[in-house]
Amino acid sequence: MHSVLVRVGPHGLVGLSLVLINAQLAAAPGLRTLSAGHEFRWASPNAALGPGEGFTPTSATAGIAAETELSVHRAGVYQFFPLGASLRIDGQHVGGEPIHLQAGTHRFELTARRRAGSTRVSVSWQGPGFDREPIPLRLLRHHREEPHLPQGRRIFEDLGCANCHASGSPSLNARVGPVLTGIASRVNPAWILRWLEAPSEFRSWATMPQLLSASERGDVATYLSGLRSGIEEEPSVRKSHEERGRTMFQSIGCGACHSAELPLANLGSKLTAGSLQRYLLDPIRFSPAGLMPSFHLNEAEALDLAAYLVASRNQAFEMPTATGDGNRGRGIVQSRGCLNCHTLAGLDSTSQAPRLEALDEYRGCLADSRTEGVPRYRLTDGERRALRRFVASYRLSPDIVPAPTFDLARRLEQLRCRACHEVDGEGPTGPLAEYAPSLTGVGEKLRAAWIEHVLTSETQTLDWQELRMPSYGRSHAAWLGPALAKASGVFPASADSLGSGGHSEEGRNRLGVDGTKGGLGCIGCHGWGEFPPLGENGPNLQDAGQRLRPSWFRRWMRDPARIVAGTSMPNYFGGKETPEFTEAIADFWAAFRAGPKLPTPFGFRTADALVTGEATPIPIDRAVVVRWDMPEATPAAIAVGLPGGTSYCFDAGESRLRYAWRGGFVDMSGTLLTKKNRQTNLTETAAIVGEVFFREGRYPIRSSDRDRIPQRRFRGYSLIGSVPEFRYEVDGVTVRERIVAIEGGILRQFRLEGVEEPMWFVPAKTGGVEIRSTLTDFAIPAGELVSFEVTVIAQE
Repeated sequence: MHSVLVRVGPHGLVGLSLVLINAQLAAAPGLRTLSAGHEFRWASPNAALGPGEGFTPTSATAGIAAETELSVHRAGVYQFFPLGASLRIDGQHVGGEPIHLQAGTHRFELTARRRAGSTRVSVSWQGPGFDREPIPLRLLRHHREEPHLPQGRRIFEDLGCANCHASGSPSLNARVGPVLTGIASRVNPAWILRWLEAPSEFRSWATMPQLLSASERGDVATYLSGLRSGIEEEPSVRKSHEERGRTMFQSIGCGACHSAELPLANLGSKLTAGSLQRYLLDPIRFSPAGLMPSFHLNEAEALDLAAYLVASRNQAFEMPTATGDGNRGRGIVQSRGCLNCHTLAGLDSTSQAPRLEALDEYRGCLADSRTEGVPRYRLTDGERRALRRFVASYRLSPDIVPAPTFDLARRLEQLRCRACHEVDGEGPTGPLAEYAPSLTGVGEKLRAAWIEHVLTSETQTLDWQELRMPSYGRSHAAWLGPALAKASGVFPASADSLGSGGHSEEGRNRLGVDGTKGGLGCIGCHGWGEFPPLGENGPNLQDAGQRLRPSWFRRWMRDPARIVAGTSMPNYFGGKETPEFTEAIADFWAAFRAGPKLPTPFGFRTADALVTGEATPIPIDRAVVVRWDMPEATPAAIAVGLPGGTSYCFDAGESRLRYAWRGGFVDMSGTLLTKKNRQTNLTETAAIVGEVFFREGRYPIRSSDRDRIPQRRFRGYSLIGSVPEFRYEVDGVTVRERIVAIEGGILRQFRLEGVEEPMWFVPAKTGGVEIRSTLTDFAIPAGELVSFEVTVIAQE
């Protein structure tokens, strides 16, 4: 348990001080926050509110007080830059002046007023080894007593309570149910009655309440069974459709939501393959709430997926049923509140329920005993208490203003975004075949207009993955884009520019693979318009100028691993904003602004490869770094050719050297323009030119236990001269490794930061080489900064 001390300060601000008694309490990312009596989790110390918006929906003037713990990994001098807020670190007020922090956790307290008009709050920092940036969310964690305490406001929305109990709230959303118009053309009539009897027996996660008596259910089922809208021809379905649908279910991301938590069993008892195919082609037409989005399926894909899903049946929901009185059923549908949730062409609801602010939290749906004619929901005791608290608090303090940063976490949870994406430092929760981009701080990365475009697009926008980003419809998109920006401390329409400098033609040269023109080989991983990337799939860059905010792109190019730990995106500029960096960023951005008008970057066409010899690059006076699929390595392989004929493969996916060879470099002629083998459907790998003289074997660096393979995380690489220095973590210890050629082999240069536990370098047990080290018995000593070398010499 923990105690909470609340104090009231000037300007109506409420401060929060936590005395943690039990160290085992669950830790959550973000900040624990109070505003106008609401306690909630604030994802990051950033927010932007427009005129008339509040930190919480109950007040347009209340400020916030937030507290969390900040993890500092490296002792040194730090600077914090709070904007629109007052910041204390370990009780000491800080505001731009340098302070010294020890490695460990530090108390982080933030208070901010809600100023008139627009308000912006943000905190950035800089410290040892990195320039000014937003504080990474992974470094902010607070303690919570119940990790997933039910939220009354969320439950009120999820159950559709707002459909019946109207209010003037600009924060609460109604949750509309499926369209009833023509329902008998889509579902099995026998299923309708069984569903009305016991929704939870068909779907354990159903929110549909039990409302009607047995005779009323028969009347309503008879009425609904007569609602048809045309006759659709049923497509023929073969076993091959089902097999393709099974594969597609996982590859495009359906299984992320519809796994154990939201199973789709027994759909064949409700729908035919044809009716489900029509639904999947345009889900929002039939379910306007948008909780089931469109996955941009074509007719063939929708039929494959439908065939797979309707193969599962529940015979109990297909039993013939006795008919009721359809006329009585029509009156029941109109008068008993069905049309408060569902739409039916030509029929309006005559049901009226009390407004939210007039509700008694111990009567009606929330009464301890069931009242005839009142919907009965399956609520746990905790959910019922949470709903009662919400209803009571709303009566005393109703919503009066929009609160986008307060509502955002709830909206993302309702749309199940965390099934595929990391959201505010948590997730993803679903089983995915591919990585989905993180949504943490996405409003600082992507323009609000682009987010809206993605969420409403009728075509697939992330064409570089099989995993599909679905469309949720305009009602969600128009709100989400601006809200994600505001939650990142950015005004949606703010002017964010790198200026008018830069040359688009120079940017095109940098994107390409012609080293004589400064090409950095970006198209090895990124496509441009209709041209797919030469190697691994990354985001298409032709629309980067429409997608990205320039300030984020600048920070990304400066040090990608500071934003995405473990990224295989190289650090071309050593984390410093040098004149070379400034010039390159301006050129890149000029190319992005040109977009489709820019000539295709060099290297996509067969003629380009013939001119530059890109298929068989030869290191002459500089090292050549190629991001390509290599034999015996993960897709995150990095091949490095050193002048003199020595080369090696570093596997970023494993954070280690794989092998080294002599003779030549690589031959990509078989993979340059063809990414996958059509027979095996596997990505082709480059061919090694020469002979491998050394293979690493098991992972060499060990921590605490000499026989245990440690946890690793790749953090990126920087080019020193033309040779990369790789940065990765081994059980939390930062390791920098640079590999250069020496006569007869390679020299591996290591630098480790903060070695506290026993560590060793365990040389590979491989024949044909001699391995020596500057370490004594290959034991790595403790120290703040430890350097050593390992030589690998091929024996003749």
